[in-house]
Amino acid sequence: MFKFFRKIRKGLLTENRLGKYLLYAIGEIVLVVIGILIALNLNNQNQQRETEAKVKSIFVDIMDELSNDIEKTSSLMNFYALKDSTIHLVLNNHLKLEDYNTNEIPFLFGLTNSFQPVGLTRNAYNNLIEDLDAIPSYYSDVLKDLNLLYDRSRMIADIDKELGGFVLENSRIRMRNYSWFAAVGEAHKKGKIDFMMNDFRYKNEVLGYLSLGIFNQLGNSIGYRQQAIECYQKIAELLDKPVNHESFIIDSEISKILVGNWYDVNDPEYIATFFIDDNRLYIKNNRIERQGEVFYLPRFNKILNDGLEYHSISKDDNEVVLKHNEYILKKLD
Repeated sequence: MFKFFRKIRKGLLTENRLGKYLLYAIGEIVLVVIGILIALNLNNQNQQRETEAKVKSIFVDIMDELSNDIEKTSSLMNFYALKDSTIHLVLNNHLKLEDYNTNEIPFLFGLTNSFQPVGLTRNAYNNLIEDLDAIPSYYSDVLKDLNLLYDRSRMIADIDKELGGFVLENSRIRMRNYSWFAAVGEAHKKGKIDFMMNDFRYKNEVLGYLSLGIFNQLGNSIGYRQQAIECYQKIAELLDKPVNHESFIIDSEISKILVGNWYDVNDPEYIATFFIDDNRLYIKNNRIERQGEVFYLPRFNKILNDGLEYHSISKDDNEVVLKHNEYILKKLD
């Protein structure tokens, strides 16, 4: 091609046609510039496609990370499912010596000396924010939501650390102040039972555990979960993927049991209504203008609402009932 152009230029000069030669040279330069611009444009398009593919891959990783985090919040719900009722018994002085001797109530002796960190992750998000300028503008809204979500994850990490320190300090206080701590056998058991039944410090300890564990850690984890679901679904829509995931949709069989109106056995005018919205279970009642999400815990056959109330699902005379620490719900016909 260049040999062909060179031959034309030589012919024009030989024929002493300088004007045409200059025009031709200018045209040739224009063609070369256009070729370079086309090549650069194609290269930029290729780079843009590669960048978009990389960003899309990271967002897929974020979706996986979010679903794993959502499952971790379910694990935390299970952790407190049995402790909740025992905490209620302690704080309301419903336990007797016989309860401690038989030791049939869950976590009776280890109520405040264990905890479960949520352990949320943000590796994919960190990869994303390393090159913010490369993220296409149509991700801007979900990126703002992710920034808020991961601000909350840092707060939950701080709560995990605070709760762990609280549990450790409780053991240190007992070790420094109570002789039964180092005792063995019956001496240890009797000393510990006396502490838990008669020492006001133990009830304070349980109250602190309720505040830090259930109200703070579990409450904020549920808030994180609901924000994470919103982010997951927004990303799924952008990537043209299914917006629902097994980690947060309600079990269809339990929804058949729960959906409908329920009344309080001791207060029949109180009506609670369970309903489904977008494959998730919610509850509202006739006294408060608020609806809350409900989570099913198949391991213990319990439900938990985002107001931090656990209910056991059981049967009474072949009728399904929902048992809370302070009331019982039955389904209206």
